[in-house]
Amino acid sequence: MTDNTLSGENRLKRRERLTIALIIAGFIGGFGLGFGLAFFTEGDLFDPDTAWPPTLAVAAVAYFLTIVPALVIVANKTADEMELCHQRRGFEFGVWTLFFAYPSWYALWKGDLLPEPSHEAVFLGTLIATTIGYCYSRFR
Repeated sequence: MTDNTLSGENRLKRRERLTIALIIAGFIGGFGLGFGLAFFTEGDLFDPDTAWPPTLAVAAVAYFLTIVPALVIVANKTADEMELCHQRRGFEFGVWTLFFAYPSWYALWKGDLLPEPSHEAVFLGTLIATTIGYCYSRFR
């Protein structure tokens, strides 16, 4: 009778292969979506009046709802306590930035002092703030 349980070393190798496969899938998927959107979208890609091809829009949603969470889950499973603390601090900084920046921008827009809030700017601003918070916590 053979033992089908994986040893600790085999489990670690399997987890590393899964992590590398997910990173490669994330890179290829993101690159493919970006290339497809840039190549097949007529007009300015980020112009609010420009429509994306429906198949690429659905592919972008599927990518963002499958590959990205899988990458986050794997990253959290392989992280130690300090790394999780850095990630949490970066996330908190990004969320606090969103909580303060968006309502302020919205109120100033309603007061006719700023242009309408941009979805892309809010998302990218939150992502950049999260990255800055993580890097500050990690490398200070």
